[in-house]
Amino acid sequence: MKKSASALALFMFLSVVLFSCSPFLNFVSAFFYFPEMPSHSIEITKDGNVTGTDKIQRDGNVYTFLGDIVGNIVVFRSDIIVDGAGYTLQGNGGGTGLWFQEKNNVEIKNLQVRNFHSGMVFTWGLYSSTGCKNITLSRNTIADNQYGITFTLSGNNHVLGNTIANNTYGISITPEPNNTFRNNQLTNNLYSFWLECTERAQVANYINDIDESNTIDGKPIIYWVDEQDKIVPSDAGYVALVKCRNITVQNLVLVNNSPGILLVDTSNSHITNNHIATAIAPRGYGLVLLALDGQCVGNTITENTITNNQDGILSWDAEGTIITGNNITNNQERGIYFYDSNGSIISGNTISANSWSGIYIWGLHYPNNNTISGNRIENNKSGMVFEYACNSTVTGNNITSNAQWGLVLNYDGFYNRHYGFYPVSNNTFYHNNFVNDQQVLYSATDQTDKNLTIDNWDNGFEGNYWSNYNGTDNNGDGIGETAYILNENNQDNHPLMVPSKIFDAGTWEWTQYNVDIISNSAISDFSFNPQDASIRFDVEGEDRTIGFCRITIPKDLLDAEDNWVVLVDDNPVIPSVDEDEESTYIYFTFTHASKTVEIIGTDAIPEFASLTPLLITLVSIIAVTVIYRRKLHNRGRWRK
Repeated sequence: MKKSASALALFMFLSVVLFSCSPFLNFVSAFFYFPEMPSHSIEITKDGNVTGTDKIQRDGNVYTFLGDIVGNIVVFRSDIIVDGAGYTLQGNGGGTGLWFQEKNNVEIKNLQVRNFHSGMVFTWGLYSSTGCKNITLSRNTIADNQYGITFTLSGNNHVLGNTIANNTYGISITPEPNNTFRNNQLTNNLYSFWLECTERAQVANYINDIDESNTIDGKPIIYWVDEQDKIVPSDAGYVALVKCRNITVQNLVLVNNSPGILLVDTSNSHITNNHIATAIAPRGYGLVLLALDGQCVGNTITENTITNNQDGILSWDAEGTIITGNNITNNQERGIYFYDSNGSIISGNTISANSWSGIYIWGLHYPNNNTISGNRIENNKSGMVFEYACNSTVTGNNITSNAQWGLVLNYDGFYNRHYGFYPVSNNTFYHNNFVNDQQVLYSATDQTDKNLTIDNWDNGFEGNYWSNYNGTDNNGDGIGETAYILNENNQDNHPLMVPSKIFDAGTWEWTQYNVDIISNSAISDFSFNPQDASIRFDVEGEDRTIGFCRITIPKDLLDAEDNWVVLVDDNPVIPSVDEDEESTYIYFTFTHASKTVEIIGTDAIPEFASLTPLLITLVSIIAVTVIYRRKLHNRGRWRK
């Protein structure tokens, strides 16, 4: 009775915490349900007897099928062998074929399990956090079920030479250590390999021995632990990297598994030009970065298509991630979801048609210090949501046609009152285009929060473009004369009269650089030339009217030791120049016609820097080739 009361109290406490902290739900929901014994007609009892069928013969601890069986089996005994002898355990579309709770040292072999809701389930108990251990599944066929094989909180198991086909979910597991998979064929499952991702686990929970003899529709599963300086094979069907360094994952099509790509305590790796789609299903993640016991630092995610997942990219405590040039679209909840992930860059991506939000930043433990720049954020339910996120820079984004809000800044007072800390905002927004009346929502429940939530809505020179701004520009410099008011503590003091135009100046050492131009001219033929340390573009407007340009140039891309040279149709003009720590701001005017503008500095990013990714790839290929040739040579010597 006391145990039941304690369990109920624990359940109620966890329910309150979980529902109060909704971002945790997707991670932990898999762990806080109590497994209920399924309805069944057949048992292997604690004392070893078989009830409900005469087609299972017992010989000591060995249970052998004598024919096909229709029914559901619950096993109450450990230390047994179940030999299907080639026969079939048949269901009617529901129930569980074989169900084990906290059982150990069980072998199941030579059995076909078909047409159940769950083919085989190995799970944990009400008063324990451990599931089944030392389970061996060998030479079985698990087919035509909704869930083929499910391991929940179960480690030290062996899955060897099984065929898992035509299920909705082939193999579904929660992170537990020391599972071994060999020579399993997953074929024609809707979702083949489903690994629940959770910050609850330690990195040890993800250390499993799953080699390339396991295949998904003929493509090898790549599950690497403690590897470095390698390239994932071009025919991979699933990719997980645990405690790895400098791994390249490129040019893959990864569909109908979750996560499509998993990085656990993995750093300095490159995910580029892949198509990642888990299909929309509960906890179906496209790309996941988890920092658990160690670090997940300095990974680059570039030029991928990430679509039709629950969340496109999920980052938990990862740092220094570069996400650039990706198409992140049509995900069921969020395009990009950051939880306490700091010092990262999200730039130059198309983030659209995601059902909840394009970008969601949950910054419970500050500082965040992320940079979000040059993205197209459109046709989502909300463009960006900042949940207690702070100290970040948001610049040069096109935020348009999102269904509810362009930007939500949520600094809710619940955490003030109940957990004793206060949100710090201090985000900086400038050069963003809020088009089609995209609104900003400040969500704060009490006056204390409202007084604390102060963000910066310009860089001191220029602010954002608001399509519903109705101020005037009397001096024609492209900056409104009156502030754009967001609320009593937040206003854009330098609202733009025209949208900022964002131009891609190239990717150098895995970093994409943008040049922002604010102008009443039509801009075309933009180019950046590092050899000449110059930027060129064409301008066009109504003849004999006054044109202006306000240009933001990252100092790491192009800088000038003394004076900048600005030429309009080869004629010098005198610009107004301002600067901060990261960028230079150049303003000048001219008389409209079709003209060419050239801006010349002295120090440009080294041109060869953009070759670095290619060199890394070439070195990796050479290393792999040398190793392969050595193996062939040694194999030849052995044969001699």
